[in-house]
Amino acid sequence: MMKKVKYSFLLLLSLAFACQIKGQLNEELIIPLKNIAVYPANISQPGSGIENIADGKCDHDREIFHTLWNGIQKQDITIEADLEGDRKRLDKITLIPRSFGYNGVIKKAEIWIMANGEYAHIASVDGYISSAPIQVELEQPVKNPEKIKIVITDAYGELNSDLYMVSLGELKCVMLPEDAITRAKLLKDSDVFSGLTGTSLKPDVTTEDIENMLVPSLKQLALNLLHNTYKPDSLLTNFNPYLDPVILGKQMRIGSGFSRYEGITGIVLDKGEHIIFVGETNGVPVKLLVPDWTRKPPQLARICNPCPGHKTRNCK
Repeated sequence: MMKKVKYSFLLLLSLAFACQIKGQLNEELIIPLKNIAVYPANISQPGSGIENIADGKCDHDREIFHTLWNGIQKQDITIEADLEGDRKRLDKITLIPRSFGYNGVIKKAEIWIMANGEYAHIASVDGYISSAPIQVELEQPVKNPEKIKIVITDAYGELNSDLYMVSLGELKCVMLPEDAITRAKLLKDSDVFSGLTGTSLKPDVTTEDIENMLVPSLKQLALNLLHNTYKPDSLLTNFNPYLDPVILGKQMRIGSGFSRYEGITGIVLDKGEHIIFVGETNGVPVKLLVPDWTRKPPQLARICNPCPGHKTRNCK
């Protein structure tokens, strides 16, 4: 069950945070957290206690968890909570950073889940300086989980000083709907393709294999390829990477003449969920900047951090 994740198993990222989701048919069900505690004790900034990670809000200091503003000793910080409810199933864990500023954003953490009275290690998480959620989808869902434990081993602290601090906006334990597109389904269905570009099928793929696929968009793509109705030549292209605008400006000796909006691909995605395939990056982080076309300052744009594998992107 244990996995090493770089930011998340499967990024189900939204450009707008939904800090409270009601459980209804075909919607995510949030498993309530009770008896939330943080260890060591007495490290929380007054008004920014650990109970804030389950209040459905993450926009102000009094709506997030934050350690003392004057700094604490660097140490492991453990957050533990009971998971309430009968007949529950844990499919996904979401760590939502504070939505303003980056002080204390989690850099490294370990996630543990208790079932049948015993804790099991679920994932090791590496986070980035970003307000984008860290989402961990379990390959094997946990039925009737009893507790969750997050051990934060490192954080980004106070960015303008040497003070060490930790913050967290929300912690969500999620039960996905039965028809949700999960990592397991993506891995299974993508096996019919000969490569990550999805432009051809493996030679031994049959109609029956395609009929048994569970992800509608991949199933339709596979059928189009099988019947030779898909024309990848008109849709497939290559994009060369751009240097960071700051580095490029220095090399060109034009200061800040390049904005973070340079290098637009021209790809337009309709509102909804889209699958993104990311190949081997050889350990180099890949960042996708989703521009805010109202032209707000670049730092307000969400920066998402894909990692190798299969991704979905939720466009608003």
